[in-house]
Amino acid sequence: NPNAVCSGETAVELNGGLPTGGVYSGSHVSAGYFNAQAAGIGTHELNYEYTNAQGCSASATAEITVNEQATVSLAAFNDICQDQAPITLSGGSPMGGTYSGTGVTAGVFDPNIAGPGLHQITYNYGSGDCGGSAQEDILVKAVPTVLFPNPDDVCSGETAIELSGGSPLGGVYSGSFVNAGFFNAQAAGAGTHSLTYEFTNAEGCSATANAEIIVNEQATVSLAAFNDICQDQAPFTLSGGNPVGGTYSGTGVTAGVFDPNIAGPGSHQITYNYGSGACASSAQEHILVKAAPSASLSHQGDVCSSQTAVVLAGGLPSGGVYSGSFVSAGTFNAQAAGIGDHNISYEFTNAEGCSATAINQITVNTEAEVNLADLANICENESPITLNGGTPFGGTYSGTGISAGSFNPA
Repeated sequence: NPNAVCSGETAVELNGGLPTGGVYSGSHVSAGYFNAQAAGIGTHELNYEYTNAQGCSASATAEITVNEQATVSLAAFNDICQDQAPITLSGGSPMGGTYSGTGVTAGVFDPNIAGPGLHQITYNYGSGDCGGSAQEDILVKAVPTVLFPNPDDVCSGETAIELSGGSPLGGVYSGSFVNAGFFNAQAAGAGTHSLTYEFTNAEGCSATANAEIIVNEQATVSLAAFNDICQDQAPFTLSGGNPVGGTYSGTGVTAGVFDPNIAGPGSHQITYNYGSGACASSAQEHILVKAAPSASLSHQGDVCSSQTAVVLAGGLPSGGVYSGSFVSAGTFNAQAAGIGDHNISYEFTNAEGCSATAINQITVNTEAEVNLADLANICENESPITLNGGTPFGGTYSGTGISAGSFNPA
């Protein structure tokens, strides 16, 4: 079958018959050409006859389709704001064609996808060479960018708070308890309230921004007194502020926790803040951090495993208390403790009731049994001799004429 042709063509050359060299015939066929204009729209039968050298003939038929040459038009589009909902395109004639262009999907135009500016929309009708198209522009107008930061907190007694901060300038404020650009906090009451700012640009496109305004009660704030604390005590969570829900601040305070070691010795003011903005109130109390003493303990030395009451010493400042396993009333029982290193603790408490602890060790050694065999007599002019006979092995020799384990009779 030949390709479809358009209704306006008058001389479509026929080909494709095999073997080549045959004759084409049919309505509106002349000298191998088909007159589509004369044939008209529709399907028409063609014939191809071929005669071989022996004078025998055969024929084949095919169909050719004549399509109408479409006259396509597209109506103008109205302008549209970028934030409007997608629209189904229309206005193309004849009906049944397809739309294309920036922001067009399945015949629907999305101004947000297309973006601001002038966009060409094409309407296509028909197919192949007989199809047609028409174009129109659609103007997407930019939507303004509107900002409205949250206003500062206000107090519950204020009746006419002028709203501001919306941009671009020239928009309209609205919301509960808003009238002519003023907010009535007294009528609104304590809490968080929603506000809206709407701006319309010169092209008639609008946008809004929302904000919240907080109305606070003017609070009566108190803070209970704090107990004194030693510098080396663990950090603790502050409390006693009323009404609850406020925040604590001061030297050594982080996220409501007071660290006496960071604050250091002395009297420190703690502030309790409740509420915010102009309605905020606070109360103060002092907390006394008492200096923690510094304690030290020297090594208690080596003792023998047979000792039952080794007096402990070396803790500074003096006047503290020794403790540990096998320690009682300042003495250490080496016999009960056994061989090895043992920890001894020394705790000192100063006049302000703050304590410090130091730890060191005492070493318990095995009580050795040592023997030395008799040594043979030696003449004064003999060479030095290496001493031996001491048990257990590994000890050291000393005495007149002895150096590094060698005896020199001279």
